[in-house]
Amino acid sequence: MGENGLVLIILLGVGVAFLGGILLTLINIASKLARRNENSETAAETAPGAGPKPAAQQPVPTRFDQPDHEEPIPNRQQFIAAVSAAIATYMGSDISGLRIHSITKV
Repeated sequence: MGENGLVLIILLGVGVAFLGGILLTLINIASKLARRNENSETAAETAPGAGPKPAAQQPVPTRFDQPDHEEPIPNRQQFIAAVSAAIATYMGSDISGLRIHSITKV
């Protein structure tokens, strides 16, 4: 193979990484444009004639929005025991070494 083969492999690897970066950038831009378009359509549908709300008054949805109410967990103590055992097993420690402050639904 020699030196020419090594140079070809290096150039091919750099080229693939470069094209992958460009592709990821284009996907990111397209997703931002789609999200902006979706937000403007939603604002126009919710208040016909009133115009869209200013950006400061619109709630910003996040991935971790919690519902207004949480459903009660049946057998809460058994649920906490199961979660504690799972965490202790994952961490490779004893359950008595854990201290769980709260459990929230994600």
